[in-house]
Amino acid sequence: MNTLEMLKKINFAKHLKKLERKYKNKKILLYGMNEEFFTIIQNFDLSNLNIIGIITTSAKPLPDLALENGGGGYPIIKQENIKSASYDIVLLTSTNTFKDERQLYELDIKYDMLIP
Repeated sequence: MNTLEMLKKINFAKHLKKLERKYKNKKILLYGMNEEFFTIIQNFDLSNLNIIGIITTSAKPLPDLALENGGGGYPIIKQENIKSASYDIVLLTSTNTFKDERQLYELDIKYDMLIP
């Protein structure tokens, strides 16, 4: 099953509507530029979320990363700069979140799941 099929199976569109209501008028950072992220930005409307940037842990140079697969036009923030960013919530974009959750916990960052 590919990522888009998985998102449809779990009714991601309905979950996205819940997040839109829950985080209305909140500044949101997305955590991770992964396959799930690119599938979501290419197939779902995120315009009702106030996304102010994407956090990446990639070692790739940021300009290359921003252009790769379309980056959604969002500013890219290195993980080490999270604390200086002005945001309300971080949404994890991965379905494999244990490592990401641990990193955010260690940084004392409040987060939620973009994909349930």
